Amino acid sequence: MRHVRDLVGGRLAALPRLVVVILVGLVLAGCDSNDSGGGATPATPATISTVVASPRQPPSQIDAPVGDVRVEEGPFTDRVELRGLSFAAATRPVVRGRIRNSIDVSDLIVLEIQADFYDRRGRFLSSGRQVFEEAVAPPDGPFLRFTIRPERPEPGATAAVVSIPQLVNE
Repeated sequence: MRHVRDLVGGRLAALPRLVVVILVGLVLAGCDSNDSGGGATPATPATISTVVASPRQPPSQIDAPVGDVRVEEGPFTDRVELRGLSFAAATRPVVRGRIRNSIDVSDLIVLEIQADFYDRRGRFLSSGRQVFEEAVAPPDGPFLRFTIRPERPEPGATAAVVSIPQLVNE
């Protein structure tokens, strides 16, 4: 500990206090009062954590004509092929379409398709999603059909935006 005081009082006196506190903390963290100097302290196993992306936040306002279904460009839209997108207004409106993997030949582990529903003025109302797990949709194979409704009734919905927030291949 005397060496730390000498170092702090001498050469490091001109450094900002925060840097000094950090350096002292690092030096003290490296000291082990039970260490007899005879060997290394066993390492603690690393903890592996999974990072979960937060849900995609849809735009609060769009400019879309009644009945319009558009695809929002994102990190996965260039990896899939979407066909036959349609919107049907109802108490619980629905977006339908077909999708397949356009470039990867491996099977899909998870594919999430999200539809955001908007009213006549372009205001966001609600979202719905469909998730495919362990699906086969190769580039030259058949399309997967999807049907997405909002989480709650939205009789005022007149347009939708489709996005691909998650795509995981083998």
